Amino acid sequence: MLNRYKLSNGLEVVTERLPHLKTASVGVWVKAGSVDESVPEASGASHFCEHMLFKGTRDRTYQQISIDIEKNGGVINAFTSKESTTYYVRCLDDHLLDSIDVLADIMFNSLFDAGEIEKEKTVILEELKMYTEDHQDYAAELINMAVFNDSLLGQPILGTEKSISSMEQDILRDYVFHRYRSDSTFISVVGNFDEKELEEYLEEKFGMLIIGADPRWTFETGKSGPEYHNVVRDIEQTQLIFGTKGAKAKDADLQAHKLYSYILGGGMASRLFVKVREELGLAYNVGAATGAHIEDGIFEIYAAVANDKTTLAAAAIKDVVSELAQTGALPEELSMAKQMLKSTFTFSNESSVSRMMRYGRGLTVLDEIKSEEQIVSEIDAVTNEDILAVAQKFSDFRDYSVVTVGGIELDPKCLIS
Repeated sequence: MLNRYKLSNGLEVVTERLPHLKTASVGVWVKAGSVDESVPEASGASHFCEHMLFKGTRDRTYQQISIDIEKNGGVINAFTSKESTTYYVRCLDDHLLDSIDVLADIMFNSLFDAGEIEKEKTVILEELKMYTEDHQDYAAELINMAVFNDSLLGQPILGTEKSISSMEQDILRDYVFHRYRSDSTFISVVGNFDEKELEEYLEEKFGMLIIGADPRWTFETGKSGPEYHNVVRDIEQTQLIFGTKGAKAKDADLQAHKLYSYILGGGMASRLFVKVREELGLAYNVGAATGAHIEDGIFEIYAAVANDKTTLAAAAIKDVVSELAQTGALPEELSMAKQMLKSTFTFSNESSVSRMMRYGRGLTVLDEIKSEEQIVSEIDAVTNEDILAVAQKFSDFRDYSVVTVGGIELDPKCLIS
């Protein structure tokens, strides 16, 4: 059973006690992502702050932060997304309060030492190079920037080489001061614990968080319409991605979009896999995906193909998309897709970490936590007509941005004509 309550400062908490477990997972979620970096010099600040919270506090060195978790058999980690930053620990149940103490310490007492900031610039620049030099990751970043060229969702989470190199202590401290507030911070806990003891301890450790938070920025670049990017590298394979606007996180037809993505390119029985890989042998990796955010969404189709097969693969992808838009899904395709979505959801729910993540994201992104029954019901309610409507929505390739990263020079726009 879920328990939701607020601390004295308004910080919202969701817990689920599972007494049969010997573990617990706790996450601190902050509405501080790349969409909140409203000026160029702050690009990458959310991710940079995530790194700095592990670089030492008034009471712990950076080594002691890890030691105090790992000496008890726990794991501490963090990640930054477009819309939030998350710090979490998975631990044995009798060390949950100790783990919360560490999370509170890095939240409230991190030093942001100038010397450590300079060292971390090098680390993050290396991380940026790693993603840039990974052809698939780089293509994914480019399509994201192209589709969201009209909003801050198009900004890279890591920032840019310029913004990272020039990041200052004052920018990071100011960013944390304005974003890490009670109204924009949430805590989710799943596992075996004493509910009353936990609530009292969270109040002690997090009840001091400053009340209120700056409103999220809205930002329009003035750009609109598809973009086309061809990046030529000395490699034998081309990463091809088509991308366009998709469903938002709270759209009523989100499950229909997810099911359509699965039918089109979600597994080995999907239409793209069967046609493009198995029948035509044009690609090793081919598929489709839906990414939903608070204010917008993305739908993308991707393939990794030999350079000289890029045009053929693009034509085959368009044929498959067109056919699905004309005929809709077969009843057995929709049934299989529903079973896959439901089983994937069920598998993930058997982990305390996954449950903690779902509840935390629900509070941070959706402003609600849907029950398992609600989610399954929404999946089951999708009809063939719903799939056909989504398929027709995504059938016009003039709406797609196109990115190619590979060993061939071409005009990506020719791939949609």
